[in-house]
Amino acid sequence: MKYQQYEFDYHQMKQIVNYAIEQFETLLDKYNIILSNPEKEGAGEGTSNIFGTDHGNLMDNITFEIEDVFDFDVNSDNVERLPAYHNPVEAVSKSTAINFAGFVINEFENILTKYNIEIPNSDKKEAANPSNIFGEDYFKIEDGIIGIIQEGLGITIEDEQA
Repeated sequence: MKYQQYEFDYHQMKQIVNYAIEQFETLLDKYNIILSNPEKEGAGEGTSNIFGTDHGNLMDNITFEIEDVFDFDVNSDNVERLPAYHNPVEAVSKSTAINFAGFVINEFENILTKYNIEIPNSDKKEAANPSNIFGEDYFKIEDGIIGIIQEGLGITIEDEQA
């Protein structure tokens, strides 16, 4: 489903993707979780927890979602600009921003599932079928992603009309 169009630079988009991945890294660090990715062997100390194919897949999947949600086409470092008559969107609905953040968090959940990792969040105790990223952890990442949509893209997040 296409939402509204927004034209922005490839490097801004890359910053948004990297920021989202940093949010996931922070969550893993909070719980001292190390992904047992065999691609990291010999990579040395200080290597990112999200590495190799995992990092590449996250970059690609989040990039494709940005392209779909904000309806623009990115080809490597070359941005195909929208027609000159197009006026960039200045706002998106809160539900659009939340859905985008939910997509990103789901991508993180897929990596946790791949490595059979359970986040030991105490908020889950009272929930019937909690997701792996849950409660305060979920909302912190969601808020961060919505914030980068506002800060990185300069898009206003509008409350839904009743």
